[in-house]
Amino acid sequence: MFYLQLRESKRQTGVFRKQAQQALKDADIAHKQTTQQIQLAQDSFRRDQQPYVWMDGIPTEGTYTVPTTGDTQITVDANYKNFGKSPAIALQRYSMIAAGPEAMKRIHFGKVAHAKSLIPPTQDDFFTAVTPPMGTVPDLTCDDCVVLLTRLTYVDSLGHRYETDFCMARLHTQAWEYCDTNNDIKDRAQVACGTP
Repeated sequence: MFYLQLRESKRQTGVFRKQAQQALKDADIAHKQTTQQIQLAQDSFRRDQQPYVWMDGIPTEGTYTVPTTGDTQITVDANYKNFGKSPAIALQRYSMIAAGPEAMKRIHFGKVAHAKSLIPPTQDDFFTAVTPPMGTVPDLTCDDCVVLLTRLTYVDSLGHRYETDFCMARLHTQAWEYCDTNNDIKDRAQVACGTP
């Protein structure tokens, strides 16, 4: 009789141990699922609230004569706007204009300016980009003879970094069109992790 009771006690202890192990596994799975759901909710909220800075309207082109040298510079005024729901903080900008035939081949990104600004949601701002002084003005009557390339870097209120690139070229008709490349808004955290 004692032997049967001991065997039953061992069996029940084994059952309790398996139940406890299964409960630990279930709790671990539930914890991981909850953590994943919280992360997904945070990511969704951040994407919904993030700033989206982009061009607002069409650039306008002009010329400027340097008084001391008589050289000419091509100027392009452009507006941009925060279409997102949160401010674009610590915004920095790089802009370049290439002018003349094959301007598209000479356009490239450089370092953003050190100056920083802030754009609240739904607000806009503008900038003027200028070519270096030119002694002789190149032919500007062809398609893509004036090209504007701009990069804006900024962060949201949570510290996530974003980068907006846009490139526009002026046609011979004086209308502007987006370039085939360099038009994108990137979440720099995703890019750093390998997401295109």
